[in-house]
Amino acid sequence: MDESTGLIPVASYARTSEDFRQRDGHGVRYQLRINERAAHQYGCTVVAAYSDNGRSASKAGATRPEFDRLLVDLARGHTGNGQRIAGVVCVADDRLYRRAEDLAHFFAALTSRPGRIYVDPQGVRDPYSQEGLLQAVRSLEAAVAETRVRGRRLSDWHWARAVEGVPHSGPRPFGWQEDRITLHPVEATLVEKAIVDRVGGKTVRAIAHEWCDLGVTGTRGGRPNPATVT
Repeated sequence: MDESTGLIPVASYARTSEDFRQRDGHGVRYQLRINERAAHQYGCTVVAAYSDNGRSASKAGATRPEFDRLLVDLARGHTGNGQRIAGVVCVADDRLYRRAEDLAHFFAALTSRPGRIYVDPQGVRDPYSQEGLLQAVRSLEAAVAETRVRGRRLSDWHWARAVEGVPHSGPRPFGWQEDRITLHPVEATLVEKAIVDRVGGKTVRAIAHEWCDLGVTGTRGGRPNPATVT
């Protein structure tokens, strides 16, 4: 507890899986505001905020820099500027972890010192108790099940669209027009020539340089490079 305010200093964490449309971080901002409200409601004060915008927590190998920074600060007991941390506030467990490894790392860091708490909009939890750990495991199981169901539905949806000959969604592929069926008159010619050149031994890097010299840009406006040409 902060002796000057009588409030428990906590770290606030927020995460969104994707931010493709607005790309303005509104999702994590909303979560941090809710965290502020929950912290105030349960006698805490937010002393540091950590947010990973557009970062998956369910994919193996996915990076979350702010989550990693949170774990470091929890383990040492204070933020980079020396502010003591006595707990964490988050809108929901699945914002913090959706994989068993992350759950283990988070709880190890959170309980590395005595007297820590975990806060969400429903209340305050004791992370050292058996019930606190069981609740975390139940949340993990629910998140894993949701990920599996969502993945299966998405796979089925893409399969059905492919069978019907419906082009995939997202930015149009280079070489095709917006309908993803009609060839782009300029880009398609470039692709056709690049294929012939590649078969003839020309490197992908050389093709990328050639496209850059011609002023070619990708469908998102980026300059060609060996990876995007490939």
